Amino acid sequence: MNMIQNIIIENFLSIKKKLEINFEATATKSHNESVINLDNSKYLKTIAIYGPNASGKTNILKALDYMKWLILNSYNFNEGVKTGRIPFKLDKNSRNKPTYFEINFFIKKIKYNYSFKLDDEKIIEENLNYYPKGKITLIFSRNINSEEEFKFNHEDKATLQKIRVRPNQLFLSKATYENYKKTEEVYKFFRENIVNGLKNEKGLNYTLRLIEINPKIKDMYLEFLQKADFSIDEIIFEKKKRKVNGFEFKIDKNNPVMNSLPEQEEDYYELFLSHRNKDENSNYNLGFNEESDGTKVFFSLLGPILNILENNKILIVDELEASLHPELTSLIIEIFNNSKSRSQLLFTTHDTNVLSPELFRKDQIYFTNRTNNETDCFSLYDFGDVREGADYEKQYLDGKYGAVPTIDKRIISLIKQWQEKVIRD
Repeated sequence: MNMIQNIIIENFLSIKKKLEINFEATATKSHNESVINLDNSKYLKTIAIYGPNASGKTNILKALDYMKWLILNSYNFNEGVKTGRIPFKLDKNSRNKPTYFEINFFIKKIKYNYSFKLDDEKIIEENLNYYPKGKITLIFSRNINSEEEFKFNHEDKATLQKIRVRPNQLFLSKATYENYKKTEEVYKFFRENIVNGLKNEKGLNYTLRLIEINPKIKDMYLEFLQKADFSIDEIIFEKKKRKVNGFEFKIDKNNPVMNSLPEQEEDYYELFLSHRNKDENSNYNLGFNEESDGTKVFFSLLGPILNILENNKILIVDELEASLHPELTSLIIEIFNNSKSRSQLLFTTHDTNVLSPELFRKDQIYFTNRTNNETDCFSLYDFGDVREGADYEKQYLDGKYGAVPTIDKRIISLIKQWQEKVIRD
């Protein structure tokens, strides 16, 4: 079982002060099907983040994406390559302060804690602990401001002391590259268990590859699509090759360079979906690009979702509802909430149609606001006067929870004045 307990972010993009997304379930008793039981603790399967445009909700997902990217790639950084972190830039102190990330998570029911602090040039602190018998145990710690920069698990100290890491590299990343088993488990968790997005060609190819590997899966997909009210009777695809212009991205010191490569061949899928015309008692095929955006998004998400549910992974999606009917957005949420697996879904959305006590517990709903240009984040559970079963959507749109845009209606008059001026001129 692999899942996230909580994520903490500080000084990244619009996030200035420490911000936490917490999957630990509260004492709320509704929707017990939405909770994962582990020993004596409970964790949420789904969290939705609401908020106005530019409030920073997407930046929470970007922070997790950046953590993953740095873990998976920094072992390969050359000397002098910058870390790529983006601090809160709207005050001088924050621009010069370190950025901090922390994540608590489980791998095969064992809890891990991993955190790091960094600036533009280097990793300042880094810590990895785990709880193999319920008691915190050090794997390694790193602090460049300490007399002893590195501390290691006594059992593996001799092995870890031999690993040479550059100031801009995460030790977790480099130790895994050097085949250290205890960091390899964590590296693999980020690489394989945290799945970002996939509402695009990557998700489509993922879905079609699953069908190609196991043709029996196609029948299940078709049944699923039909139950979701898509009139699709057959999935027809063929793997082909196409020529593309290749590019190579390199970092020479701090200067990114894009080099052209000779024309290359790549695999792609030509896909048609067959629809039934009951009046004519016949089928007709549509090329995938002829389908509606909603069909394309749902079809592309379908493979990754089913694979995530089967393998207990975590799906991260920005604007889950984009191009989807509210009923389909609700369906995806209900699938995760009611799944027998221990998968998790973290997503942002503007869709208030699904902001309902029939879908969510109070602790599953988060809001972001932007105050003094920085992102605040809070849970519906933090509002003590909101009863279970209240009309969450109405109260949100009425401004009870904040996190709604403040629009000056005088903008309509300004547009009218501008139009009149254009006409006169």
